[in-house]
Amino acid sequence: MVRGEWGGGRGVSGEAARPACVGRAINVVMINALKQLLPRIEGWPAEDQQALFEAARSIEAERSGVYHASPQELAAIDRGLDDARNGHFASEQAVDAVRAKFRVR
Repeated sequence: MVRGEWGGGRGVSGEAARPACVGRAINVVMINALKQLLPRIEGWPAEDQQALFEAARSIEAERSGVYHASPQELAAIDRGLDDARNGHFASEQAVDAVRAKFRVR
C-alpha cells in the first residue's frame, strides 16, 4: 500500500481543511485494514515479514525523527568505514556501471 492511499498520509493537499470526522473515519478504515492483514502476515515467508518490518521501522523513524540502525546496518557501516580508512574505494568503472544501471547522472 502506498502511504497516503487512504487520504490520511502526510503531504495530502487540503488535509488541514478536511473535517475532523472524515479524518477519524479514514483512521477507522485504516485500522480495520491493518487488523485484517495482520493474521495473514504470519503465513508470509520470513523474508517478506522482514521486509514489512523494515518498512514499518522506517516509517516510525520518519514520524519520530529518530532512526535506530539494525545490527546488520551497523556492521555494514563499520565495514564501509574500515574500507575507507584502508583506502578501498570503488573504481571509476564500478561507479559508472552503477550509475548506468540505476540511471543516476
